[in-house]
Amino acid sequence: MGRLARGVGWAIATFAMTLAAWAAPSAVERCAASARSGDVAACREAAALQPDDLAVRRHLALSLLIAGDYEESINLYRSVTLVRPDDAGAQYDLASALGFIRMYDDAVEPIEAAIRLRPDHVESYRFAAIVYMNLGRKTDAARATIKSAELGEITSMYDLVQFYRDGSGVEVDPKRALFWARRAADAGHVGAMALMTRVYLEGLYGEAPDEATARDWAARERRARLGER
Repeated sequence: MGRLARGVGWAIATFAMTLAAWAAPSAVERCAASARSGDVAACREAAALQPDDLAVRRHLALSLLIAGDYEESINLYRSVTLVRPDDAGAQYDLASALGFIRMYDDAVEPIEAAIRLRPDHVESYRFAAIVYMNLGRKTDAARATIKSAELGEITSMYDLVQFYRDGSGVEVDPKRALFWARRAADAGHVGAMALMTRVYLEGLYGEAPDEATARDWAARERRARLGER
């Protein structure tokens, strides 16, 4: 019976170790989970095991970017776009990395490629606007912001208020400024709600003062702010 018990115990222990091995995350899984924290070691291990896995390469590039190894990170991101030039996500990743280190001139080509490949990707338009503004290309920045706003991005809607108010890349147009302020407020942008309150308190953007409407917007703003807490 003792020998049988020892045999059963060994089998149970072996089975438990096997289950533990199955449950333990692989190097690829560890890399994917920790790339955003700059865990380069985990991603290098995964890349050594699967050097042709482009997802792993992108995770490694991200971990390097977070860790401050910008040159290798950019080279890896670029290598992915060379293998998959029609991958909008890869182009966006490269542009974002270049923008992160303020290489805005170099970011133009990949972010424009990302937009061509995926014309409904709001984040690409948002990032393109940032790139263009940093390059002083205000007309292009306005165009990208308009597209992002038309796709429903509320921060872009609110940004357009300033574009049309100041004539940044577009003609000064108070009516368009008010249009986008209202769109942003209706979509839930708290800052836009506060602006709409001022519009009707002070008579901005060509609107006549209207105390009742101002109170309505102020009440909406209060409710929205309470909902944020």
